[in-house]
Amino acid sequence: MKTRLKIQLLLIVFSIGLTTSSSAQQNDKDSSQNYNSFSTRYFQNSNALAMKKGDYYVMTHIAGPEIQYAATKNLSVGLISSWLASPMIATIRYTIPTKNKKVNFGIGTMFGTTGYLNNFRGFGGYHYGMMTIGDYSKNLTVSAGYVYCAPGNTYSRKVPGTYTGIKVPLNPTRDFFSGITTSISGMMKIGEKTSIVLDATLLSGRYQENHTDANYTYSSDNTETIEVKEIPSQTTFLYLMPGIRFQKSENKAFQLALAGLSVFPKSRSTYTIPVPVCSWFVKF
Repeated sequence: MKTRLKIQLLLIVFSIGLTTSSSAQQNDKDSSQNYNSFSTRYFQNSNALAMKKGDYYVMTHIAGPEIQYAATKNLSVGLISSWLASPMIATIRYTIPTKNKKVNFGIGTMFGTTGYLNNFRGFGGYHYGMMTIGDYSKNLTVSAGYVYCAPGNTYSRKVPGTYTGIKVPLNPTRDFFSGITTSISGMMKIGEKTSIVLDATLLSGRYQENHTDANYTYSSDNTETIEVKEIPSQTTFLYLMPGIRFQKSENKAFQLALAGLSVFPKSRSTYTIPVPVCSWFVKF
């Protein structure tokens, strides 16, 4: 009796093991079937879903081309440029999977130079972390990072103060902008070849030195008085990009966004600029 009971228990445990293994294999199979390297990218932002080793995609838009290549299972590298091959931006993205295949983390960095158009004087960078929930057909990504940019142009900055009958002293300086970004991006497949894509990025930052503004007044004897004041450089940008992607084939896709850039300067009026964006994905 005891022997028969042991055999029954072993059969139950073995059956549970087979069911669990079969379920895991099915999940892997479903994930593999939904895989597409284009699905690791929104409009501007990327997500924490991995590309298969050796896979790649080329993304082109009005400003220029971009290529992303999976050097390993979790590491992809890329290059972004304009059609004039300047400026140029190098990208690195590392994905960190978890036991739950629908929860992934990642870190990334971008470093660029203005290139030959500005004698390589300008540079910038973006370093970020992200979390993606979902799979290749439906996902949501939250990310945050630090961005900085130095265009490399030198200009003369008026020294703040009040000056009567004398020239305003100038200090040579270079712009350096830095700030913190937060982003929410998502993708949802709504048809066999159609997906809704959303990119929303909030950037809040400031220049290292405030810009200045001069106010000129004249006395009765025509003496000129110049008052130079600093303009707070704190600025917030909101870039909202809702759009749609058409997957023409496994190797081709087209996406269109009715984007808008809203600027919230601390010392000036808010304004919004419409920025329609369209881009093409291709694999040769």
